[in-house]
Amino acid sequence: LKSSPEMSESYSERLGMSPLHWAAFRGQVGVLQLLLKKKIYAVDTFNWSQTTPLHLASAQCHHTAASLLINHGADMCRENAFGHDALDMIFSEGSEASEDSVRHMLVTLTDANVNLDRLDQSGDSVLHTLAARGMGDVQNNNIATNIWTLVSIGANANVLQAKTQRTPLFVACDKTVKPTLGTVQALINSGAHLSRRDSAGDKATDLLLRRYTSWVADNHKSTEEAIAYYQRYVLPLLV
Repeated sequence: LKSSPEMSESYSERLGMSPLHWAAFRGQVGVLQLLLKKKIYAVDTFNWSQTTPLHLASAQCHHTAASLLINHGADMCRENAFGHDALDMIFSEGSEASEDSVRHMLVTLTDANVNLDRLDQSGDSVLHTLAARGMGDVQNNNIATNIWTLVSIGANANVLQAKTQRTPLFVACDKTVKPTLGTVQALINSGAHLSRRDSAGDKATDLLLRRYTSWVADNHKSTEEAIAYYQRYVLPLLV
């Protein structure tokens, strides 16, 4: 561990990173075991952003390292300065973890009784956050895969936001940019209710059609382009 350039004393001090943080970040289980046994650092020691070793292990989907930290008392519900707990960190933006790695990490947390449908300080579940983050890709992108993985392990595709009482499908359909069709399709395939209406009386697909219409107008799409896109990508979601 000490042979790594970023483990230099000055670099680690600037980030507030302890050796426990680095070992968790890299999934170095042997090093973690040694450090935890010696009790040099508290299991929930944190850096400048209130990030703990469990946050880092979760972000990298090092499920064995995360399990070890949890077994030593790491707080799975603890939030960092950005309001993210261990569950949120699995789906950090820019994460390149494989589907299997995400699944193993989720199972590790659910085995420790983490609620996949818990709402954050903004009143959103993880599924709501992923639905809002969709990249507008019509293909089965990484976000769509993560949605399916979450639901297959036990997350509720129809969990409600605390404030709006909307499901993740409403969030995915109500994007202010090009509709996130890959995300929409993933939620529908995961059992999202198409018949549910919000407080305004709208169904999620009503919002999708409005966003599609706005996207066509704002981007000056030709009639031919608009019809072709609608028939290929939007219409299959509505039948």
